[in-house]
Amino acid sequence: MNNSKRLSLRMTRRELLWGFGYFLFYLMVLPSMLELLFSLLSWDYNSTQGHLRLSLLYHGINFLAMLLIFHRFLGKSLAAVKKRFWGFVQAVILGWVLYQAATSSIMLLCRLVKPDLQNLNNAFFADQARTNFTLTAIATVFLAPPVEECLFRGLLFSTIHQKSRFLAFAVSALAFALVHVSGYLSYYGALGSLLLLLQYLPAGLALGWAYEKADTILAPMVIHMVINAISMGHIL
Repeated sequence: MNNSKRLSLRMTRRELLWGFGYFLFYLMVLPSMLELLFSLLSWDYNSTQGHLRLSLLYHGINFLAMLLIFHRFLGKSLAAVKKRFWGFVQAVILGWVLYQAATSSIMLLCRLVKPDLQNLNNAFFADQARTNFTLTAIATVFLAPPVEECLFRGLLFSTIHQKSRFLAFAVSALAFALVHVSGYLSYYGALGSLLLLLQYLPAGLALGWAYEKADTILAPMVIHMVINAISMGHIL
């Protein structure tokens, strides 16, 4: 399948190599490494407050890594916003509308199929926010979105997009959803796991669309930050 649209801003070979290497570290090594560190230092990470500290450190390390690895790509992405500002604004607005419409439809389906389904990932962050709203907001609104957009859209989506637009959307959206629910799937049956996974697909697809539309990673990054900020606002 040939692309009908092209992403003009490409990562360098160095950014790709370091990026995919860090992606594996981000997924498979860093969480366990931080838990081991907390254990060695006798720091509690099982309580809500401990989880929050662990989460803040995790997101902070990832954020700094993204600046280090992708600073050239991020600089070019920021310059693209200045050149195509109104296109950027349009992509943010339309991407947000797409996300809202698709998410509302999926949530309605989930309530019809399994009315008692609870999203444990959302409940977990709600508990953190009630413990310390400011630190939770820093982690979820300002640190996590830039990291996830660099990795899932800037790295994964754009790399696959060069070969197949369809696969770029499918793989990046599914990977994005799995990362958000993988730690909770053991609490659900097959149907519950599927419905939980479906809840995160609209975000992955809408963010990918906004990235493609604006041709800058800053578009999905802004939408992602707004999504998380509104979720935080609902907790207040």
